[in-house]
Amino acid sequence: MKTFMKKRFFNTIFTVLMAVGLSSCFDPVFYNITQDVAPEDATVSGTINSIVRYTVDGTELLFLAADGGLRYKNAETQNDRSGSNNSSWKTYDKSLLPFELHYFEYYGEGGAYDHQGQSIIKVAADADTLYLVTIEYKKDETEGKSVPNTVRIWANSSFSLSADGALTSTSAWAEIASESYDSKKTEYNFFTLINESRYSYWYSDFNVFCSNAPQKEHRVAYLRNGFMGTESATYYKLNGTTPLDADNPTAKAIYDGEKYIRTQIVPLNDEGTTDVASAEMIIADNSTGIDIDSVAYLNGNYYFFDSIAVTTNETKDKEATIIYYGDTSSSSRSTSDHSHISLKGLKSLTCETSGSTITATKASVLSAGEDISCLAMSKDALLIGRGDYSISSNYTGGIVKMSVNEDGSPVLNSNNEAYLSSFTTNAAIQLSSAYLIFTLLTADPSKTEEDAIIYSSIGFKSSGSSTAVTYKNIGLWAYYPSRGNWNRE
Repeated sequence: MKTFMKKRFFNTIFTVLMAVGLSSCFDPVFYNITQDVAPEDATVSGTINSIVRYTVDGTELLFLAADGGLRYKNAETQNDRSGSNNSSWKTYDKSLLPFELHYFEYYGEGGAYDHQGQSIIKVAADADTLYLVTIEYKKDETEGKSVPNTVRIWANSSFSLSADGALTSTSAWAEIASESYDSKKTEYNFFTLINESRYSYWYSDFNVFCSNAPQKEHRVAYLRNGFMGTESATYYKLNGTTPLDADNPTAKAIYDGEKYIRTQIVPLNDEGTTDVASAEMIIADNSTGIDIDSVAYLNGNYYFFDSIAVTTNETKDKEATIIYYGDTSSSSRSTSDHSHISLKGLKSLTCETSGSTITATKASVLSAGEDISCLAMSKDALLIGRGDYSISSNYTGGIVKMSVNEDGSPVLNSNNEAYLSSFTTNAAIQLSSAYLIFTLLTADPSKTEEDAIIYSSIGFKSSGSSTAVTYKNIGLWAYYPSRGNWNRE
């Protein structure tokens, strides 16, 4: 009897231990470890501020600026390295660029040394033209450091693809805007660069942004020049290779020294004054006075936002029915905060058409937990990139997601509320909260998250001394269905 009781006791303890052991498999930490994969060698590195769509000879390409200069690939192809470190991202022929890529000349003529060439800091595109925003640097002998000098926008509308996918330009690049920094300037036509001497860094108070829509005809691009003090922000619609006219902005936001006094940006007429009756551009949410940083197409109109994070559920074959954007309306930050971020809240914009009347409806959706830096949609998910650019600590970034229905609306829980859902991929591991998420792009938004090709660029704002981050990870990451996981590009 004692032997039998001992056996029952042992079996009970063993069963309990097995149950605890098996339940530990569902522990998030254990799950994260199982989702980790061997890293692939980096082939596209650098601080990548944009990934844009641009169509050449009927083929949709993706463009970005990274190591090597201007990089591009076919939007529909996955990255099959075939056991090598070769990347499917090609490098645009440097000899076809209208400038040398940036480098530092240590052995200049007469022993002088200084910065040479231009860095591509952003790529943008509209329906017909590809735009490169570049910057030149110079030495500041007084301060003993390098400083930004001249900003330019280059444009080209003529490209061709060879049989092997190599891109060539069939006409010269045109410089459509250029301006050099002058510390004595009080007004800037196109580009504002500011020396924040308190913190010993520089920032830009301008932005070039585009709608980046899946449908070519819905792609537009704009330049915002920023504002100084009580100056008003002006906006220029990029118009192919035609140089911008500093005295003829497309639109102007009326500013009273603290915030915009009009929530609509309206085109300027020939006399340089606003005509509300002819307004074609509507700001869906600009209650804080922060500069406009994005544009999206919905139901025949372009909507402008004071958030850097905006996306729609448009696909190559279907019109958008909803816009998602980061909420800045509750921001406590002043207009002197130039980090141009969204706050934690996610909002949506939908439109209803009745005859000639369009009713736009805004709605709060959910909190993303941290500041929203970028958004991308697939058929069944809204991917939310996060990152607070105003601080230098880790763990304010990472990627989260919200499940969506067929019509793009949020999937609701039993309390009739939208919620953040878990990933079935390793996205949260590779794009962790230690990294700022700079960009997100779904190549074909008509596909589900697990069937789509998705790209993201990441980085961090710190010394890099934390074990949670490494400089090797700064650059492009991708999810490919054939690979089944997120990994380094």
